[in-house]
Amino acid sequence: MKKHLILAAIASLAIAGVVRADEAKADAASDTKPAAAATPVAKNDSPGSLAPGKLLLDDGKFTEAAAYFEGIGEQVTANGATKREPWRLNNWALALLEGGQYAKAEEIATKLTVSNPEMEGAWNKLAAAQARDGKREEAVATYEAAIAKVKELGGDTSKLESNKAALLQVIEDGKPKAQK
Repeated sequence: MKKHLILAAIASLAIAGVVRADEAKADAASDTKPAAAATPVAKNDSPGSLAPGKLLLDDGKFTEAAAYFEGIGEQVTANGATKREPWRLNNWALALLEGGQYAKAEEIATKLTVSNPEMEGAWNKLAAAQARDGKREEAVATYEAAIAKVKELGGDTSKLESNKAALLQVIEDGKPKAQK
């Protein structure tokens, strides 16, 4: 009886898309599954799940996180909805940025700002990638474009404005001081 209840629960989760069918079969083979035998976090075996990649980001494993977000591919449901895709791109850009892959982070963040111009975080990642890659003036221009676009869309630009001001200060501080 216990095994039938477990199978029914696993089957309903598999139908809901929470557990993959092959995981359900593996669980059905035994009533108990030791925690040590759990699927590794970084394995691309749960399509659409951003959680394993987020855990890698939280652990500071930026290269692995970037590979995960790239590996799960574009997030499009059967009905064509792309609700999770902006968050996959956002997390991928963050992983690339923190992992020092500035050119690729800029590429992914640019794609995200085009598809979701209201996401101020995407603009921040784009400008940060440019600034860290030594393209500070380009980053300032990105902040200016972002502030204008996000304001136009009715969004909050406070973080963009603050980060632009901080970047301008870094640029100013890096200039040679005039001799007296």
